[in-house]
Amino acid sequence: MRPGLNALLTVVAFSCSQQTGTADEAVRQVMEGIIKADNESDIGRVLSFYDEDAVLVPPVGPVIAGASAIRSNYERIFNGSKLELAIQIDSLLISADTAAGYGLTVGRVTTLADGSVRQINDRYVMRLKRKDGMWKITRLMWNPQ
Repeated sequence: MRPGLNALLTVVAFSCSQQTGTADEAVRQVMEGIIKADNESDIGRVLSFYDEDAVLVPPVGPVIAGASAIRSNYERIFNGSKLELAIQIDSLLISADTAAGYGLTVGRVTTLADGSVRQINDRYVMRLKRKDGMWKITRLMWNPQ
């Protein structure tokens, strides 16, 4: 191989690995950031992680589609409970403008009305897309283990 071509391929490979690393970090920040915002009951921050057409698919009940329905869902959750959650990211698949991650959410939810506690041990799958340079959640599905 010619020395100039070899150097060019090395630069391109390094550039691609840097972009992947940056995308990996950005996607992880979204996945970890939404859990932090959940724990702080910060509805504005929570909603900032979702695409306006996002869809939540809970283990029971109807699908929650669109920004308005997602807002209503979180208002109900935050008004009635305190979340103490942590996320484990088992795998990430990232392409140019789409990503998917899955793993485990653990912790507890305390009902504000009576202090009862429900343990959380859920498997999740999250799809994201890059829109205007920002990663946004487009679909979130979870199910208790």
